[in-house]
Amino acid sequence: MFNLLIKAGGWNLTSDSLPKDRVFEHTADELKARFKPADVLAIDTLAALPVFLVPEVGNPETPFGVTGKVTRFRASTNSVAFDFAIDSQFDPVPIAEIQQLSAALDIDRFELNRTHWAVKDVDLFQVLSPRSALDPASELVGADTHNPALARASAQLGRRTGWRIGREYRPRRAGSRRTCSGCSSRLAPLFAG
Repeated sequence: MFNLLIKAGGWNLTSDSLPKDRVFEHTADELKARFKPADVLAIDTLAALPVFLVPEVGNPETPFGVTGKVTRFRASTNSVAFDFAIDSQFDPVPIAEIQQLSAALDIDRFELNRTHWAVKDVDLFQVLSPRSALDPASELVGADTHNPALARASAQLGRRTGWRIGREYRPRRAGSRRTCSGCSSRLAPLFAG
């Protein structure tokens, strides 16, 4: 089971909020009853679940979803605020891949286009795990070893596109080098560590 948080414009990866009327949209009724009995959020139980932070489809600023956990919930009259701890051991997931995995993640076809918080009765890491191994057929030239999360994001992007974030990418079978220096400035703040 996991918390799915989708937001237009992407998420601030330390703390953020969403409107209270968007809580548990696209969540099965039995899960709503379990996690919001008597219209009160079961905060401790929800905090124990992993979180998948995803921007709405079409957001060029943050084209990745990330996994982590909610470290603190705060509810006000009109919104719910969250503090996050991002899981640096798991690769960021490109939006195109999230769309491909949507059925396995129990995400319906319009759900990625609406800001909301849902709870899904799916093992998030079981669905995402097959995609997490790095490609042994490539190498990262000048890898950013002091920032492993950025290096993993770079490797993940390179595996799909042949590009690396702010570093040279050299496929072992081909002699070419390519860079994506613009990617680094957009993604580095997400994986500062």
